[in-house]
Amino acid sequence: MSEALVAGTFSIPVDHGLIIVEDPASQADHDDWDPFCEFVSAKPDSVYLSVRPSVDGPVEVIIVKGEGGHDRASSRYFEGAIHAKGLYLVIRDADDVVRFSVRCGPGENLIRIMVDEPGLVSCMVVMFLGVA
Repeated sequence: MSEALVAGTFSIPVDHGLIIVEDPASQADHDDWDPFCEFVSAKPDSVYLSVRPSVDGPVEVIIVKGEGGHDRASSRYFEGAIHAKGLYLVIRDADDVVRFSVRCGPGENLIRIMVDEPGLVSCMVVMFLGVA
């Protein structure tokens, strides 16, 4: 790992092949997203990320505050801002088996997501880079 504050990590089989980073109050509609055509769907307050399905094994998610990385996660998957109404954003799977809250600022929060293999992600690093 590079210099960064590791906020948390989890490794789970992801039944629907979907990891979500969002404002807890998000009502964003990603119904028009086809994960077979695009691996990422971004709305102002949420990002949907295609990862490998549970039959292919677990997905490791590493959450860091600041610039950081992991040797296995070298491909940029997403970089942009997510709007938070409150003081938290969450990283979760579609079934809420895991729901990890990260304290951030209200407003536009800059994030960068790095992965090992776009589309069949087994390792993901979610970097919270601060308020825009």
